[in-house]
Amino acid sequence: NCGTWFLGRLQTERDVARVLDGLEGAASAAGNALDRSEIGTLLAGLRSRVFLMNNAHEEGHLLFHTRWAMSYLRGPLTRKQIKLLSPSAPEASGDAPKPAKSAVPTSKSSRPVVPAGIEEVFFSSEPGTYRPYLAADVTLHYLRASHGLDSWEKHVILAPLEEEAPWASAELLDRGDVDFSDDAPGVAEFVAPPAGSVGTARFRSYGKQIRTHLYQARPMSLWRCKSLKLQSKPGESKSEFASRVQLAAREERDAGVEKLRARFAKRIQSMEERRRRAEARVDREKSQYEQQKLQTGISMGATVLGAIFGRGGFGRATTAARGAGRVAREREDVQRAEEELRDIEEAIQALEIEVEEEARAYLAEREDKAAELEEVVVRPRKSDIAVMGLKLAWKPD
Repeated sequence: NCGTWFLGRLQTERDVARVLDGLEGAASAAGNALDRSEIGTLLAGLRSRVFLMNNAHEEGHLLFHTRWAMSYLRGPLTRKQIKLLSPSAPEASGDAPKPAKSAVPTSKSSRPVVPAGIEEVFFSSEPGTYRPYLAADVTLHYLRASHGLDSWEKHVILAPLEEEAPWASAELLDRGDVDFSDDAPGVAEFVAPPAGSVGTARFRSYGKQIRTHLYQARPMSLWRCKSLKLQSKPGESKSEFASRVQLAAREERDAGVEKLRARFAKRIQSMEERRRRAEARVDREKSQYEQQKLQTGISMGATVLGAIFGRGGFGRATTAARGAGRVAREREDVQRAEEELRDIEEAIQALEIEVEEEARAYLAEREDKAAELEEVVVRPRKSDIAVMGLKLAWKPD
C-alpha cells in the first residue's frame, strides 16, 4: 500500500515480467513514469544479496547490498544490562544533516549486472565504449568420403547481442586470433544488452541456436568435374582446382589426339606406300618412253638414209612404223601412271583433312566438358557440432 518495493533475485523470466507489470501499474497510479527496459535489465542481473528498491511515489530506484549476520540471543536481559548495551545518545538537532543513502544509483553507461552463472570476458582493458557480444568455442566436423574429406575445425563464434537476430551478423574467428581477458577495464562505458537477453535459460537457448546456425550457414564448398572424374581436395580453392582441371584436360586432349592419329596411321602409311610405288612406276614408264623415242628416232633416220641410198628401205620403214607405235603406247603408260599418282595424292590429302576435322571436333568437345565445374556443398555433421564456453563478451568500438 505504501508503494515501496524491495525486490531480490527472481528465478524465471515470467516472474520478472509479472513484477514489471506490477511496478508499471503502481507507477501509473502514482502519476510517475517507469523505464520498463532499464528495470527489467536490473532485475535480470541481480546477484546474491543485491536488492532493488523502487518507490512508486518517487522518481528513480536504488540498488543496495546486504551481508550475512548472525544473531546471538543471550537470553532475558535485565534493565541494567539493557542500559549498558544502549548508552544515552545526544539529542539530534534540527539542522543535522540527513544520513546518506547507502545505495548508488545506476546509469545507462555503467556496467550492467550479470546474473550468476554467466561468464564475462573482455576484448581489451583500455577505456572506451564496450558493446555486448555472445562468444563461444565451436567445433565443426566436415565429412565426405568421396572427396577424401574428414576435417575437424575449431573456431570462436562472435555475435552482437544488440540485434534481435545476432546470428545474421555472426562471424567465425580463429582461436589463435582471439585473446579474452577476465579483467574489466577501469574506465569505460557499457551499452546494455536488450532486456531479458542475458540469463541462464536464454544462454541454453543460444547454444541450440548456434548449432542450427552453424549447420545452415557454414557449409564447406568442394568442386568436381564429372567429365574428368576429378574432385577437389580439402582446402583446395576453386581457382586451384580449376587450374588442376585445365592441366588434366590438356593432357587428356593431347593423349586423345595421339590416339586419333594412331587410328589413322595405318591408312596413311598404306597410302604413302602406294604413292611411292606410283612415283616409281611413273619414273619407270617415263624412262621406257624416252628409250623408245630414241630407238624409234634412230630407226626412222636409218629408213630415210636407206631410201636415199636405195638399200633395204622397205624393211627399215616397217621397223620404224612399229617403233612409232611402241612410242605411243609408252606415252599412254606414262599418262596412266601419272593419273594413278594424282589419285593417290588426292586420297592422301583427303585423309589428312579427315584427321584434322576429327581432331578439331574432339578438342572442341573436350574443351566444353572440361569447363564444367560442379559445386558440392558439404554441411557440418549435426551430431558433431559442439558449442562450449558460451559467454558474454564486451568488445570496444
